[in-house]
Parts: sequence; structure tokens; C-alpha cells
Amino acid sequence: MANIVVIGAGVVGLTNAYELAKLGHSITIVAQTIPSDFQFHANYTSPFAGANWHSFASLEDKYVQDIDIVGYHKFLELCNVKHSGVVSRRTFEYHTKDKFKKDGNLKDLPWFKNMCKNFEIIENDSELIPKGVDIEYGFAFDGVVISTTYYLTYLLNECFRLGVTLKRKTLKSLQEASQYHSSGMKADVIVNCSGLLAKSLVPDDTVYPIRGCTILVYNNIKDMISVNLVDEEHPDEMLYIMPRKEGGCVIGGSFQINNENTDIDEDQVDRILARASKYAPELIDPELGNNTELEIVRKQVGFRPARTGGYRIELDETTIITTTSDNNDKTPVVHCYGHGGAGYQSSWGSSELVTRIIANHLCNHNIT
Repeated sequence: MANIVVIGAGVVGLTNAYELAKLGHSITIVAQTIPSDFQFHANYTSPFAGANWHSFASLEDKYVQDIDIVGYHKFLELCNVKHSGVVSRRTFEYHTKDKFKKDGNLKDLPWFKNMCKNFEIIENDSELIPKGVDIEYGFAFDGVVISTTYYLTYLLNECFRLGVTLKRKTLKSLQEASQYHSSGMKADVIVNCSGLLAKSLVPDDTVYPIRGCTILVYNNIKDMISVNLVDEEHPDEMLYIMPRKEGGCVIGGSFQINNENTDIDEDQVDRILARASKYAPELIDPELGNNTELEIVRKQVGFRPARTGGYRIELDETTIITTTSDNNDKTPVVHCYGHGGAGYQSSWGSSELVTRIIANHLCNHNIT
């Protein structure tokens, strides 16, 4: 089995470490920030994400579809693991009348309509739609929501159970990572799950941030809700509401490409909360045990680690020379980054691809 260093302790890095450790490899995670850190870090968004399963793949994108299929079934399994933080929730997506008109009066139904459990189309006269709102249609399916702090802790503990070592390091280059395997030996493979840091570590100029603002509230809601709408002044905004297993929910809906402002935009927060009250009135319904106003726990800004061209999951053909004296002393890198806002739902499918790539590499180089 191989000595492998995984860079990054976000959801993608932890999932890769876990899957590789299950196969018997000796894994060391090297990360600047880890799940137990209490201080918010805008570039380490896994603990503060909304976190659910809702594939963004287009009807033609079979590659991402296959990745997301793996995640859907894995997360449904994890609903049966009480301490995982994953729970099954009915997931609703609505499209407003303005959005329907902008889409050419066509219903934008997802590729997974024949894959997800209990998928149904919701017409505008359905009792499922809140009264008095401008919804043209929607759909629903059996999905999942993920309490991130519980889930990341679960993943990390599963890694520890399998003998994974965690080292806190701030890397300046990929070359450094090969030195940090817990055995003291040079790593046989590096798995790069560095998210936004890939921009400088690889370096990869196609990596860019997508700014998101989320608000954690005490108010409760039963189901996951998203609303695709039209706001001409703020075209990069919509609405999502994700309940938490432990109570409360995360409200968000901003996708600001290349916006690196870490300050809270209070006007944006007000817009997001106003949409939540409009499209999910149960949030402020005292008969359901909620306050008549949204009670804020925390407001936060984070950056989704996206990449032009989509996910990068591949063996880097340009190997890293780890010593200058021996050109044969090289450590291959398997990249796994660029997931944008799909880190959770794509984590299991992405790690499945990584394990295959590494297995083929080790076989071709007779590393056992």
C-alpha cells in the first residue's frame, strides 16, 4: 500500500482521505484549517456551507451526473448513521412566474427526475405552494440536508479510526507536501484537495471564488426549499433554506463570481431574509413554534472554490521533482478541486474517481 498525503481538510479532502484509508493506504492529511477550528475563515467554507444534495449538472453533463449519483445514494445511506449529521428531507425547488417567462415559458426539469426517490412536479395550483406567492411551477424529491459541523467531525473521526494522521501546515507549494507524510518517508502520491488555494499552490489561474452570504437562524422549517427568481438589480441572487438536524436553518442564495469582499452586506442580508419570510411563511408562524420574526444566530460570508472548466480530477502529467539531485525522484499529484458550491454532493463521487486513478497509477508503477 502507498504513503499518500492529502492536501486539505474540507469535505472533499476528508472524503478522499477516508476512502483511500479504507483501501489500506497510509494517509496523512496536511491542512491549514481543520473542522475543529472555531474561528471562521472565508476560504475554508466547508463548516459553514448550507450543505445538501441538489445536482447542478446539465442534461448533457454525464460526467458530473455520474459523480452526483454516487453522492445521492451515499448520503441516503448516511441518513441511517445517527451521528453523521445527515438527515433525509423532502426537497422543493420552485420557479417564479418571472423566471418561467425568462426561461421561454419552458419548465426547467432536472436530469435526476427519474433517479431521485419520489420525484414529483408541482403545478401552480398545488396546495404545496404558499398562498399569495408568484410561483409558476416546481418539483420535489426525497433529498438530504447535512449539518456540517456534525458531518465533518464524523468524517474526521472515521479517518482517525482508520489510522489517518492530521498535520496542520501552511503550504507554500505542492512540493512541500511530499515531505510531510507521518512515516517520515517521501509520499508516493499527493492528492490535492486544496480548494481556492489551488490557485497559488498548483498554480492554477482558472480557480476563482464565488462569494456567498448565509444566515443561520433559530427558526425551524421542515423541508429544504429553493426558489429560482428574477431580481434585475441583483441577478446573482436566489433563495435557499436548509433545515438543520439540531434545529434552526441556514438561509442563503447569493452567487457572486470573483467577489472577494468578506464584509457582511446588510442590504443583501435583508433581501435574503425578506425572500425567506415570503416564500416560507412557516418560518415565522408561531403555531409551528417559531417566533414571528427571524432570529439570527450568525451572518457569514464565504467563498466557494470554483474553476473555469469545472472540476479538476486527474493525474497531473507534470510530476513534481522533490529533489534537485535525482530526476527520478518524483511524486505524482492527483488533483481534486474546483467543485464550487457542489463540494458536499460531489465529494463521494469525486473520491471514487480519485481512488481509481491512484489504483491505476500504483499498478502501472508496481507500487504495492
